[in-house]
Amino acid sequence: MLSEHSFFYDVRFDDNGKSIGHNIDNEKYKGASIIVSGNNFGCGSSREHAPQAIKKAGFNAVIAGSYAEIFFRQQYHTRHSLCGG
Repeated sequence: MLSEHSFFYDVRFDDNGKSIGHNIDNEKYKGASIIVSGNNFGCGSSREHAPQAIKKAGFNAVIAGSYAEIFFRQQYHTRHSLCGG
């Protein structure tokens, strides 16, 4: 089972495990089903588990300026909605 704290851990918490105030932790976005990002979303996330984790975390779509190529292919296989510029 995916822990709510493990999702995007490296950009949400510092080396001591303290929240750094990432948007995903903002109460305003609680329950959101779409991720909005900048360019090259998914860079460094080439394993099939990356798009699966996004889906398991409750997100149904990702809107980004662009996507890392391998991540884009993995997303396609999970039938996850992507939209980019």
